[in-house]
Amino acid sequence: MSPYTKPGDPLKFDFGYRVGETIKLFHAVSLKASVDQAILLASRYPKIANSIQQMNKAFPLMTAVVDDALDRGRHEVQFALEAMEEAQIRVTAAAQMAEIAESAKRDLRA
Repeated sequence: MSPYTKPGDPLKFDFGYRVGETIKLFHAVSLKASVDQAILLASRYPKIANSIQQMNKAFPLMTAVVDDALDRGRHEVQFALEAMEEAQIRVTAAAQMAEIAESAKRDLRA
C-alpha cells in the first residue's frame, strides 16, 4: 500500500483487479485468531480507499474474507465486523471464495 500511503508501509492486500471504473480488492482477515487485524483494516481503509480513488480514477471495493462459522455472539467479533462495515468494507465468509473466484473469472474474462 506504500504508493497510496507512505514509503515503508508494509500493508499488502491479498488480491485485487480493475474492472472499468472499479478496483476490486480482497483481503483475508481471521477473526478467530484475533480481531486486531480487522480493526486495523477498518481504521486504515477509508484513507487508503480515498488515495486509490484519487490516483487511479477508479472506485475501490474492498472485501474482507473472514473465517467460516464465526461466533458472532462474541462482543469483540461483532465490534470488528461492525467496524469493517462502517468503513465500507464488504465482509464475506471463506466458504464464499468459490463464488468470488467465479465472479473474478467473469470480470476478467479468463
